[in-house]
Amino acid sequence: MPNGKILLVDDEPRILASLTRSLNEYNYSDVQVAKEGEEAISILKKTKDLALIVSDYHMPGMKGIDLLMYAQKINPDITRVILTGVADLNMAIDAVNRANVFRLLLKPCPTETFIAVVDAGIRQYQLVTSERILLTKTLGGSVKILMDILSALNPEIFARANRVRSLSSELAKVLGLDQTWDVELSALLSQIGTVTVPQDTLEKWQKGEMLDENEQMMVQAIPQIGSRWIKNIPRLEHIAEAVKYQDCNYNPSEKINGIPEGDEIPIISRILKIVNDYDTQYQKTQDIEMTLVELKNSKGIYDEHILNEFRSKVLNMVSGVYFKPKGAEERIFSIDQLEPGMTFSKNVYDNQGRLIVVGGTEVSEVLKIRLINFSRSHLLRQPMIVYK
Repeated sequence: MPNGKILLVDDEPRILASLTRSLNEYNYSDVQVAKEGEEAISILKKTKDLALIVSDYHMPGMKGIDLLMYAQKINPDITRVILTGVADLNMAIDAVNRANVFRLLLKPCPTETFIAVVDAGIRQYQLVTSERILLTKTLGGSVKILMDILSALNPEIFARANRVRSLSSELAKVLGLDQTWDVELSALLSQIGTVTVPQDTLEKWQKGEMLDENEQMMVQAIPQIGSRWIKNIPRLEHIAEAVKYQDCNYNPSEKINGIPEGDEIPIISRILKIVNDYDTQYQKTQDIEMTLVELKNSKGIYDEHILNEFRSKVLNMVSGVYFKPKGAEERIFSIDQLEPGMTFSKNVYDNQGRLIVVGGTEVSEVLKIRLINFSRSHLLRQPMIVYK
């Protein structure tokens, strides 16, 4: 049986019945129908995994083009098809430019033609969703392995990347962004350029100490270096751009050629600017309210709308130590009992006082193996204190 949920929209019951019958004859059984736009929108909101929508162009109330535009906002992956009794060039251009329709069919539409378009539309949906799975799972998993390895080289920097990822993801959800995977990847990769900076300079920067001119240049170049590396990964161009502009001020005191400002700055960059600065200040003050006041008083630096959403909603979801998972409690475990997904609540040191893991770091397979190896050399202080 063909896979894919279909929504048919037409104000003529006879046409709906005919199209549904044709689909059933070709083993498309998961078909829903609507007689007008508002009813269709209700179905779209309730059924997030619809693969294809076929809508009449001329309907009372909402036109088919407007409905398909709304459908695209609700479900960006859904394949969109227009069915009309009268078509002209202007309507075709309108359908492509405004609703990005997949096909335009003329009434009366032969069954063979209709089914061929439905088959092609379902394949298009499967192609788009498969590509998203590739990006979110395969590519995302690969990046996470990379970050786990790099976290072994500099625990503090990459613990910061994980904290920023968590808060950025929550902020993206509050802002109603269609997808958060690209926000999370941008946050994880936002600090990758730090591997080019000498350790002593990184430590001074993290502590907020005065940097000389050369050190300032190295730190300021971190986003650009990271962006150049990310561009080498196919289909991550928008993430490379987000990382590149993560330090841009929303309303700078003076305009610099080639540097975006205001809403020209990618929204992911604006999110990273707020979350990165919050994390930097919080590590110094260990006080959420004081840190938020500091951000609020920094005029012209942040997108005020995003900052207000961050202050009023995101931080209500976290408590005290803001990397503490909701509902979790501190537990003591041996290294062998650690499980991926747990979060260290305290720093982990070796027996010479060297930092191995930063509190707030999520347990991964790579990190667990590293800790086991340290333990075999009798270098680790036991036990492990984590949130679960």
